[in-house]
Amino acid sequence: MYELKQDSMSGHNDQQQPEKVAVWDIALRIFHWSMVCAVTVAAITGYLDSDWLMAAHVFAGYAIGYLLVFRLLWGFTGSYYSRFSSFPLKSRDLTNHLLSVFKGNPRTYTGHNPAGAWMILILLLSLFLVELSGFVVLGGEENQGPLASVISSRAGDFAEDVHETIAAILMVAIGVHLLGVFVEVKIFRHPVLKAMISGKKPIADDYIDPGGPGILRRAYARLRRSLE
Repeated sequence: MYELKQDSMSGHNDQQQPEKVAVWDIALRIFHWSMVCAVTVAAITGYLDSDWLMAAHVFAGYAIGYLLVFRLLWGFTGSYYSRFSSFPLKSRDLTNHLLSVFKGNPRTYTGHNPAGAWMILILLLSLFLVELSGFVVLGGEENQGPLASVISSRAGDFAEDVHETIAAILMVAIGVHLLGVFVEVKIFRHPVLKAMISGKKPIADDYIDPGGPGILRRAYARLRRSLE
């Protein structure tokens, strides 16, 4: 009798567990954690402002640049929830989501929620501007990088102030992003951090069947079939 009761309780608990689906593809997850590492190195070496750390700072800057190019391409060719077209960016959705957060009952999303989607765009734009100003500084002050032959030292000096200002804005945006993750995980118990490791999230009512892999993976599959 006890075992039957335990089995019944176990079955009941299993029914309570929401179904999980693959949301974040492996390429997006590698991008995310690689960007975390690159930005961390760039921030530490940049704010320490030491000449012997400049090489590491520049290397991290190049890494961020390559990662940004990848994310831009993947935002159009990756799996469904990696694409920018899946982002809920309507102002009404953002307002309703923030109001639900303050009320303590936010709606769950399979992919990004509206606040998360907007934060990603802000972070990507900030990173792009930091990159651009950083290359101007590198070309004007150090006579290095892709802009070495076209940027004057005066322009490089001016760009340094711009670079530092945008970097500070980026740090604020990252802080807000981390606060949002903390609220999601610790207060609302949404496993967003685990999802960026495993790639799987509990299915929500907005779930859309991706309908297969992204454009690049489909093209690769077709190429393999044609060569067989």
